[in-house]
Amino acid sequence: MYMGDVEKMDRFCYLGDTISSCSGCEIVVSRRCRLGWIKFNEQASILAGRRITMRVRGKICKACVRTAMVYGSET
Repeated sequence: MYMGDVEKMDRFCYLGDTISSCSGCEIVVSRRCRLGWIKFNEQASILAGRRITMRVRGKICKACVRTAMVYGSET
């Protein structure tokens, strides 16, 4: 069964990571850093506030920001 022509791509997103033909990791690393900053900014009122202790802020940062940055890094 003929499905048609297959388009050749230089890069594409697969399971949340960008895979490129040049096999570099710069795209993936910069995307993960961007996602970490996005998550940090979402929690900025909590992480920058003085009403919550530093210990709790560290746990929130570890749970939200760090996990967003390292998700899928094993692949």
